[in-house]
Amino acid sequence: MTERLRRSGRCQGESIIRWLSRGCSAPAIFLHPIAVVDLISHPGRSAPRRTLAIALLLAVAAASLQGAEVRSASSEASTEQTTSAEADAALESAHELVRGGSRRAAHAMLLDRGMAWLGSGRISDAITASQAATALEPAAPEGWALLGRAHTRNRDFRAAQEALTTAVERGDTSTGTLVYLGSVQWENGDLGGAEATYRRAIEGTGRSDLALAQLGRLELWQGRYEEAAETLGVALAAGSSAPDVLFDRAEALRGAGRFEEAIGAYRRVNLVAPTLYKAYYGLAVVLARAGRAEESAREFARYEELYREDQERTRVQERGKGEMERARALLREGEVDAALTHLASQAQSADVLALVAQAHAQAGRKQDALATLERAVSLDPGRADLRRLLNEVRLMPPGDGQ
Repeated sequence: MTERLRRSGRCQGESIIRWLSRGCSAPAIFLHPIAVVDLISHPGRSAPRRTLAIALLLAVAAASLQGAEVRSASSEASTEQTTSAEADAALESAHELVRGGSRRAAHAMLLDRGMAWLGSGRISDAITASQAATALEPAAPEGWALLGRAHTRNRDFRAAQEALTTAVERGDTSTGTLVYLGSVQWENGDLGGAEATYRRAIEGTGRSDLALAQLGRLELWQGRYEEAAETLGVALAAGSSAPDVLFDRAEALRGAGRFEEAIGAYRRVNLVAPTLYKAYYGLAVVLARAGRAEESAREFARYEELYREDQERTRVQERGKGEMERARALLREGEVDAALTHLASQAQSADVLALVAQAHAQAGRKQDALATLERAVSLDPGRADLRRLLNEVRLMPPGDGQ
């Protein structure tokens, strides 16, 4: 606990230094007590930074502010993120709002900017905005939830778990936050914690297809095939029709030895995602085990054909990496239509489709983003990053572009 608090203090201390460097007054923030001690005494700090920290300590004392023990969700690695000029301007704007007595407006503005930046893939800026939001209103769960999602996208799962746990402790028990928390617990090896969190999300909503799908996927990964087949069946009955959920249930039925049911499940996947080569492989296996050798051979031939096509798409994708970077740059500049035009000429690989979906999400076209991401997942159901992005888009509010 002491080391976690010390790490938390360093992280908030780094955020404090950024605020001070922009002229922010000390009363504009809540202060973690370890932050000032670390900033003053840490041997790696430069003299100017120690001077700023001492000035902060004096200003806080003069204002009679009491430090609040706030568990920051950031790791030291994430505080080194490079932010854009636009993010710096947002911090300046938040500072001006605070000086004008509009602390809540500053908090809301930082959250809005952070969510927009996260949706457009500007993860560093999203982390900066959410860290500033948690510093302004540490008791509010929204900033912590946003910070946890940003760290998840940044693959900093330890920091993500701390932030999302804080969000839940501060009252955010929404399905989206709980599913995110369960997913990062899984990434961090806490399988029991992940299962408990998914079940909490299911109990809180009754029949959340998203939470059920994640729980079923965890059970499948653990080899609990019968449980996974049942859970994923409930997820489908609750409204999910995503190719990844259909495929996972087919895999669970195969693992449970329920071959005839698995055959039907794989064929359903083939109808929804006809280019998903892994589904044809699974179907070939269960047909062989059911003694239907001729059918199995046909499905295996289809699997080989689709696999070769996928490998060719991968090679084309490697050659098109420069084009992908250009499309990402256009998205960062807000040129969504130009980015989509640029991507239209690329082979429709999972990565290209993910970027197309990101463009749709940035433009507020949630349904287009969902449909495109489901196609991306159907091409490569094993991609955890695609699944996370799909879940994130599912949790978006309907956009103006729909």
